[in-house]
Amino acid sequence: MCVVSALGIVLNNEVPPLGIEILPGDASAWLPEGSNERPFLFEERNLGIPSKVLYRAYLEAVHIFAEARRTWHPISESNKTALIHSSSVILLANPAHQTALNARKRFVLSKSLHAEVDLCFNTALLSLPDASKQSIVWHHRRWLLRRLRNPTSPLLEAHEDTLDVINFSVEDLRQEFSIASRASEVYPRNYFAWTHRYLCMHSLLSTLRHQPSSSLLPSHHDLNALLMEECGWIKTWIDRHISDYTAMQYACQIFSIAAGMGKNNLSWASPPPDMSPDALLDIQGLRTHAQSLLHTYPERESLWMYFRDTFQMTGSPQERLDARSVVWGLVDFIRELLDTSAADSGQGTSALDKYDSINLHVCRFLAWLARQSHAIDMRPQNPLDILRGRCDYNALLDTLLTPLPQRRSTDIIPQMK
Repeated sequence: MCVVSALGIVLNNEVPPLGIEILPGDASAWLPEGSNERPFLFEERNLGIPSKVLYRAYLEAVHIFAEARRTWHPISESNKTALIHSSSVILLANPAHQTALNARKRFVLSKSLHAEVDLCFNTALLSLPDASKQSIVWHHRRWLLRRLRNPTSPLLEAHEDTLDVINFSVEDLRQEFSIASRASEVYPRNYFAWTHRYLCMHSLLSTLRHQPSSSLLPSHHDLNALLMEECGWIKTWIDRHISDYTAMQYACQIFSIAAGMGKNNLSWASPPPDMSPDALLDIQGLRTHAQSLLHTYPERESLWMYFRDTFQMTGSPQERLDARSVVWGLVDFIRELLDTSAADSGQGTSALDKYDSINLHVCRFLAWLARQSHAIDMRPQNPLDILRGRCDYNALLDTLLTPLPQRRSTDIIPQMK
């Protein structure tokens, strides 16, 4: 049996691999000496393919795939099997191969390939870093989910990349979240994995929005609990991945949507002890989370962007800046941060570099804040100086507060640490 057929049987089985890894070298480095078995490892539903074996199989699969496609109408059973097997091998080596994905779509539509089998193969494929960063692989997954979970939807033929037409079960959503998390680990700051996760969460929120809050369905309470769990989980993820700005955007999006739904749609039988509807709807809590991370890692640009995003989540720019306590709170926070960094900057070259980095991010943040409030005319400032952190942030702070009334003790909010 050729390698393409052997791999195709494993990849398109009803019990496919749970994960795939490309191993360095050839089969001799991994297989037992004297073994006459297939030149790859498949143990406990984990597939390991030596890179040299895969690339040789890819060249063979491309040839088989091209030959089989020449006789698509009518297509024989042998050619059908050859196309399914060769397309899966092609996607292992080249996940962005649109023609192979389209061929598998045609087989799903003709019921020659079960959509559940292709979805399981897609799950295994997304365990590879090269596959998890390909938008068309995620798009194909959502196409399969719509076919499996809501085959009667009119949107199936509309080519709309959405999951709102699906009433996911809690188990299905947990699986999708798990797949997106794994993809974000194997390929850090994975925009397409977070987009998929957001579309799944949007489907959950859409389901809750269209169900009455008094619904006695167990699924309603389970989905509410999952929403609470996700809101707590994303903060933990950000704590552990402080450079993952896409995750921070995701956090702001789901908190904003949930807050917009209101408390009436967020009720459940047994709320988690560390989360409540009030906590979920408290956008200030997310801003506090961003500030606490900035106190620890003030040199990280992603956290300054996170802080800015949480500031933008409520009200119009002018309404936010007209709230004097909010502005004074921001100013106090930034001044404290800069004073601490300045005190540390005399401890060595690395500390000085850190201070310069913080100064750069502060200047950019204050310039953004000033533009939001129209407090100062930014035209006399050299944009390059602001981008390089060469502006006087104390002057920016003082001028920023000029349009506000005289500071009173009642306007000051406690500094958040």
